[in-house]
Amino acid sequence: LSVLIFAQEEEQGERVAKSTGMNANEEGTAESNPISVVTEYIGIFVIGTSLGLLIAPSIIRRNIKTILELMTLKKMFIIVSVIVLTIAAGIIHILLIKEHMEESYIWGIGFLVMGVLQLAYAGIFMMLTKTSERWEKRRAVLAFFYSVGIIGNIFLVAIFIYARLFVPPFSPEGVPVNEVEINGVLTVIIELFVTGLLIYLLRAEKGKIKPFSNYPVVRS
Repeated sequence: LSVLIFAQEEEQGERVAKSTGMNANEEGTAESNPISVVTEYIGIFVIGTSLGLLIAPSIIRRNIKTILELMTLKKMFIIVSVIVLTIAAGIIHILLIKEHMEESYIWGIGFLVMGVLQLAYAGIFMMLTKTSERWEKRRAVLAFFYSVGIIGNIFLVAIFIYARLFVPPFSPEGVPVNEVEINGVLTVIIELFVTGLLIYLLRAEKGKIKPFSNYPVVRS
């Protein structure tokens, strides 16, 4: 039955295509790009995962004996969220290279650079969080690294906004980008999310947020 229904829908689609003069190539371009769909799912997944990680300490706090353990767990989840979000943004930029390369080679190279830098930042972030405890200048190094991430993500968001308000460099059409795709919006949300989390970590390292070790111990 499903095969017959599918065949009927195919016949109807062919009739509509013939009546409107749409050829096979136009039908292919009309269909959604599978790469764009994949990037959208990646964005939605990592945003939901990060929100879950940030909410998790409040849910499991009953099983935690001290406030110190709770704050340490919260910081760990924030760090994991930053790493996951940054990796996702890098993957999205790399997957979109081909699509933007068709518009402009410079744009394709730009997406390659952005993706590689974001993946490299996430990799260095993981290394720093594992080895920074051994360094005497731990806070200074982490504060600098957080600042680099904040500036970089704000810069990427600014590029996205600029390209839609003004004519971007190397534009093949010489006009601002008119379309606002879902994967682009999700990427901006990810970058803003990362910026907020890095600002929190930076404030904690500089002592503007009460140090985790200063919280009183509360026995359950």
